[in-house]
Amino acid sequence: MPRLRMRTIGALALGTAVAALVAGSASAAHIAKACGKDDKYVIGFSQANNAEPYRQHVNDELTAAAKKVPQFTLQIADGAGNVNTQTSQMDNFRSI
Repeated sequence: MPRLRMRTIGALALGTAVAALVAGSASAAHIAKACGKDDKYVIGFSQANNAEPYRQHVNDELTAAAKKVPQFTLQIADGAGNVNTQTSQMDNFRSI
């Protein structure tokens, strides 16, 4: 698949995730209460590469959406363009 098309698909998927986070913030209190420890919920996100302006924009949008829900804490890690780094970061998020 051409690189541009993969980026478009990735951008659409991430855009959908951001929209879901924002749209779901109305019922976030219920989700946090059902799933989170002490009514708190940690969201771990391993960004592919924080050096890219588009990716920084996504980080900013995710951060703004998460701030709207007091029960949510967003942790963004920089994968630095390395899939092994991202895999390791996701493993570390599981232990939070």
